[in-house]
Order: sequence, then C-alpha cells, then structure tokens
Amino acid sequence: MTQESEYSVAQLERMLTDRKTRLDGLHRKQERLRTELDKVEDEIAILEGRRASSRFPKQVVNRARNEKPLHTHVIELLTKHKKGLTLSDLSENVLESGYKTTSTNFNNVLYQCLYNSDHIAHDAATGCYKLSEKKVKA
Repeated sequence: MTQESEYSVAQLERMLTDRKTRLDGLHRKQERLRTELDKVEDEIAILEGRRASSRFPKQVVNRARNEKPLHTHVIELLTKHKKGLTLSDLSENVLESGYKTTSTNFNNVLYQCLYNSDHIAHDAATGCYKLSEKKVKA
C-alpha cells in the first residue's frame, strides 16, 4: 500500500482545507507586500526627481476630433429640415455628415447637446427637435 491510501477521507479533507487556508494567507501577504513595495518605489521616484508611478497607469483615450462641434452640425441639419427631426433621425444624419465619435451611446450625447441648447426646441406632440425662435449662431 502507498502512503496516500493510508489516509482517511476526513484526513484528506482536513489537509486540503489547511492548504487552502495557507494559500489564502500567502495571497493576503503578497498583496500587502506589493502595496508596501509600490509605496517604496513611489518614494524613491520622488526623491530621484521622477514622477511617482501608479499601479494602475492612466489609460490614454484617443478622442475623436471634428472640424465643427456637435452643436453646429445639429443646427445646420435643423436649418435644412424645417419640420424638425427625431432624436434617432438626427443621430443618423449627424453621423452620416461625417461627425466622428467614440461614444458607445451617441444618442445620449446628442440628447445632452439638444437639451442644453437654447437654440433648439423639442415639440412633444411630434417628438421632433426644431430650431427655436431665438437667434442662432451657426
């Protein structure tokens, strides 16, 4: 008989539990030491005149650049459509006109633009957005 077959199931379970407990403790110790090491590295960087690093570096987001702001695109479209456009129609037309965006929810961005504009009014009866009577600077 081998040595492993001499252990009971209860003994094997207890050994497994002990190993899991030890492993959890080592993971906690590793994280604590990693945090302490990060603090030491940041302090060294500051003393050396470098910028302190972060464990989680900033993500660089390449923002889409447009020739004209969204508000200008919307006003130009609404100038051509006197009866107004719905939010989804406006969204399609703005994107078709060449406006670039990295937004995952462009309709929300467009809604915010419409909502915060003094030059655009919402017609609740038709659900369309139209140019308001105020003077518009295009």
